Amino acid sequence: MILQGTDGLSRGLVAEGALGSEDFLSCVPLHLSAVERQPTGLEEWVSSWFGIGHSPRWLTPDDWFGLGHTEDACVWTPPPAAADAALEQLAKAVHKRPHLTRLVIIPRLMTALWRKMLNKICDLVFTIPLGTDIWSNLQCEPLVVGLSLPLCRHAPWRLKGSALLVGVERELHGLQQADF
Repeated sequence: MILQGTDGLSRGLVAEGALGSEDFLSCVPLHLSAVERQPTGLEEWVSSWFGIGHSPRWLTPDDWFGLGHTEDACVWTPPPAAADAALEQLAKAVHKRPHLTRLVIIPRLMTALWRKMLNKICDLVFTIPLGTDIWSNLQCEPLVVGLSLPLCRHAPWRLKGSALLVGVERELHGLQQADF
């Protein structure tokens, strides 16, 4: 609100931000993915824990329709404006090949269009707060991360809602308040 000038509007400051001839869409980057918004730190953090043994494959929008369906350890980083289309392709990919692991990273904008689908597709969904080494305060909104795990060979087949993942979600949620 400060960046776009809405904050100063209540005090009569009509020459700041978007009201002062700055482009409003430059304040709300709906067209930029998380990696485009903060290229340093995020890729290293994901590579440190995802795809152990080999580096994960970072998908481009063209890859959502092909490689994202067949490759293991893929990282989907759609911009918020295209997240619903990317998640639709991710749902198809999970349905086709449930034995692969996938990671989704999206800035928390336009969540009304894609958040419900992300929660249905992914086994584990958590939020990275602002002010961390991987997502700075300059981004203005948190980062949503979803992890789709492969199916198990034994019941309960899918880990979503299992005691193990519920405990992990609870721990991650508690970390955010103290120190991520």
